[in-house]
Amino acid sequence: MGFIQMFYLKTSIFLIIMCLQFDSIMCLERYLNYFNRPITYLEISSEIEHITSLAQKNKESTFILWSSNNIINPTYLDNMIHLSELLTKDTIQRFSECEHIDIAFINSEQQKIPRSWVTVIACLAEHVFIQVNYDSILQDELRAVGFETIEKKQSKVMYYKANKITFLKRTQWLEPASNGNAVREIISSYDTKFFLKKYIKDPKPIPWKSGINFMTFKMLKGIYPRSDQLCSEVLKMYNIPHLDWMPNNMVVQGKNLTLIDMDNSNYEAKTVRTDIMLELMILFAKEIKPDNIRYLFNLIIFYCRIMVHPEYMTYNRSLSKLAIGY
Repeated sequence: MGFIQMFYLKTSIFLIIMCLQFDSIMCLERYLNYFNRPITYLEISSEIEHITSLAQKNKESTFILWSSNNIINPTYLDNMIHLSELLTKDTIQRFSECEHIDIAFINSEQQKIPRSWVTVIACLAEHVFIQVNYDSILQDELRAVGFETIEKKQSKVMYYKANKITFLKRTQWLEPASNGNAVREIISSYDTKFFLKKYIKDPKPIPWKSGINFMTFKMLKGIYPRSDQLCSEVLKMYNIPHLDWMPNNMVVQGKNLTLIDMDNSNYEAKTVRTDIMLELMILFAKEIKPDNIRYLFNLIIFYCRIMVHPEYMTYNRSLSKLAIGY
């Protein structure tokens, strides 16, 4: 057994012993304290109070609430994200293929989880917690895929599963899944988290940024941060040097957007900074319909291609006609 596996095994044992002494909220708070770096936390629930409490105590990390329920008068902190797309097995699986989540907490008492979803929920994060009722029919499935009971109190049971996720199958939401993306390695521990491009010569570890990709946020109908906040962030980033200034190279960290893949100096520019490009990016930030978001993203790609390589227009007249007049 290697060092990393032994480390996670010892941590799991210690976690089980400790959590038996606390309720589920304290268990998660204690576990967050293991990390000495900003993390990305996902909660699938119909309430906002619990995740708000965690976000308040961990301001350097990003906290994502995924709930399609109507939450009355929500109060969001600056490091929070709210996704409102309807939960399905397919959307959960695609999310896990696009985003590297450190901790996921699923409250099955508030969000109904069909038994067929258990296999995809099990892979949702490096550390997955799911709270169920003591008589839940999910328990056999949870144990079958490797979840362990870490707390039993009154009518509730908390399950936990650790995963080591070393790469993402999709580079962004609209890309196909591929195991070939293992060349984009993620190296994660409680103290550090890096991204390694193994497909280039002498790759250097790139510090990982907490949050989720702008594409994921838009395709899952993110409602916080608001569109006006996103537009403001796009404008702030307009003059930051970047050879591939695109939505898929932006990460939502709450009310802030940040650029990723900055270390691409060995490549030619793939995008341009023009008034039209800025207008397209603002339209993208404002749009709420996934089909239109997909179309706008493809339009941005096409516009940049013909601006960087005008000869591309000659071979894509049909596409250019489609792109005109959005």
